Amino acid sequence: MRLSVGLLSLLLFVIPAQAQLLNADMEDQDSGVFGWVKNWSVTGGGWADHATFARANSETLGEKFAFWSANLDQILGQVSSWTFAPNTTYTFTSWAIGGGNDIGIVPYQIGYLEGGTNIATNFVELATQTYDVTGQGGWALLPGVSYTTGSDGPEIGQPIVVRFGGVNQGGDSDIWVDNASLTPEPASLVLVLLGGLAVLRRR
Repeated sequence: MRLSVGLLSLLLFVIPAQAQLLNADMEDQDSGVFGWVKNWSVTGGGWADHATFARANSETLGEKFAFWSANLDQILGQVSSWTFAPNTTYTFTSWAIGGGNDIGIVPYQIGYLEGGTNIATNFVELATQTYDVTGQGGWALLPGVSYTTGSDGPEIGQPIVVRFGGVNQGGDSDIWVDNASLTPEPASLVLVLLGGLAVLRRR
């Protein structure tokens, strides 16, 4: 039993907290409404407030959200303070809705920068997942995108970059997002510890 408690404690220790995305909840803004989104690099778009642009399921999302124009292929992204580690799965997700007209496609991307610091032109894509939110009718937590590193690769040690937008966004609409997260999971170690707990439980 003592060993089981020890394994459980270790399991809790190695499951990491959410990686550091600044202003992930979009609440901390320096500009006025429709201004630039603080701590996020954008090629357009801005932020607005839930009270003025009320949609279903926003009760837990705070006061503000971010948006960009899909028809202009604008991008909302951030260079995380975390770097890619070997043998780790990274998941980038958020709440989203198809903007004022309830249409559009939300692209989630994970990657890194190469040859410069421009989040639009120096981005190296590692994984992309898109979601059609047309007719969704309210805010929803989308699964986002995941990427798993190997034991080595050009991304290892590079800052993790996450992006909304830039590809296949479904035409004439704007996309709204809120409460983004980037979560790393050292899946192999977690599975080993869970297996150990299962064996001890049988005993």
